[in-house]
Amino acid sequence: AVVSTQSTGEKVKQIKFAEKQQEAKDMITEIEMLAKMYWKLEAKTKKAVGNVKVYGVTLKEAAEDYLKDGILTDFWKELTNMEEAKTNLMSANERHEEIT
Repeated sequence: AVVSTQSTGEKVKQIKFAEKQQEAKDMITEIEMLAKMYWKLEAKTKKAVGNVKVYGVTLKEAAEDYLKDGILTDFWKELTNMEEAKTNLMSANERHEEIT
């Protein structure tokens, strides 16, 4: 019979250590994946905020023009032209829902 140089206790310790190492590696992988998802969310959020700001500036200019020229159709066109801002906000919200 072959005599083992390791005790059963040492083998158990090695197995438990290997399991803990794998758990740590799995956690790091998961954290890295979450970090990438949050970076994408941050980029989408910044884009959405930028588009909302542009919409606000455009709307303010349209309101000032309306007060000067009284052309309601031009003001209404700018008021309802928020598709890009809406789309970007929805995209950021969807990304957030994927993470949570």
